[in-house]
Amino acid sequence: MRVKIYKSDIHGCAHAPASKSLAHRLLIASYLAGNICDGALDCDDAAATKDCLVGLYDGCSLNVRESGSTLRFLLPIIGALGLKADIVGEGRLGLRPLKALTATLEAHGMRIKTPLDSCLPLHTEGKLCSGLYEIDATISSQYVTGLLFALPILQGDSRVRLMGKAASQSYIDITLKVLKDFGIEIARDADGFFIKGGQRYVAPNAYKIEGDWSSAGYLLGMGALSGDVTVKGICLDSAQGDKTVVKLLRYAGAKLECVDDGIRVYKSELNAIEFDAIDCPDVVPVMAATLSFAKGDSRIYGVHRLKDKESDRIRAIIDMLSSFGCGAEYEDGTLIIHGGAHHAGKTDPYGDHRIAMSAAVIAAATDGLSVIENAECVAKSYPRFWEDAKALGMRLEIEE
Repeated sequence: MRVKIYKSDIHGCAHAPASKSLAHRLLIASYLAGNICDGALDCDDAAATKDCLVGLYDGCSLNVRESGSTLRFLLPIIGALGLKADIVGEGRLGLRPLKALTATLEAHGMRIKTPLDSCLPLHTEGKLCSGLYEIDATISSQYVTGLLFALPILQGDSRVRLMGKAASQSYIDITLKVLKDFGIEIARDADGFFIKGGQRYVAPNAYKIEGDWSSAGYLLGMGALSGDVTVKGICLDSAQGDKTVVKLLRYAGAKLECVDDGIRVYKSELNAIEFDAIDCPDVVPVMAATLSFAKGDSRIYGVHRLKDKESDRIRAIIDMLSSFGCGAEYEDGTLIIHGGAHHAGKTDPYGDHRIAMSAAVIAAATDGLSVIENAECVAKSYPRFWEDAKALGMRLEIEE
């Protein structure tokens, strides 16, 4: 799908889609409590998790699609249940890191087979036993979440020792909140977690899922560059780390105000800023797009892990900015964005939903006609993005 975008005046109100991070966790916790949750399926990734849970039985074949969360969350659970499974995926998922997780699972009773040059397709069998689980937490918080979901249902007590500072700590905090809401007790200590065995998941009477701060960031970026946008359905005291987008936009000079159930942002003159993205990697694409309009050079630290996303996201961001005439470079874990003039551009987001939406933020603020190829990839996290953008005034044409 190709989307053509002209410079636009963006005004109005939009509701953020359901949080993808919470959706994965709610689906898994509900399954372990004896139910399959039908809600919170606003995106392809959450649908992948639900489909895999529905199809989970001994000797099953599962397609996790391109969802790293689905793969990394479910693998320890399959082991805790003692099931055999064959797992396949799509896109770049087979090239993303998994070895640190499979190594600790194999050390505790699972047998996992993968190709030499990829983590997928994967065959697993064997049952996990309780004990001390040491995991490199610097690579992905998803490893930790998978273990925290699985270990409470083992018979014995376990500990998870984090080796190194945990990446994306806020995502672990989301996991701990969901576990608590489903009656699972996890004790935190200096270097990890203590998990009592033999626990039972108990579903709460009701569970309202928050709006997704990652998705809200693109709408707020449009407002800061192109008009006046209110995003509703987001929780200001959320555990989601990507709520930091509000602080970052304000730091850059954007005019924002809190409104009932959301945030309003106005078109603003922006200045270059510096920030560390180690705990909020998903805000990097939209902040890079927004800061490309700021005066001066912005620096985003701690972005090295972005090489292992749906695309090599560092390269994809630099290429996307370049297509609009904006300079950017990567040096030793730091992304440097040179703010300045833009021209209409043509972008292929490498199948990466966050790159496609970030390109749209730039295109709406840039004179001329810009084109985003393969724009259907937004369905991974925000399927109605183009519909919402058009409702806000984005002048766009979609060619199937």
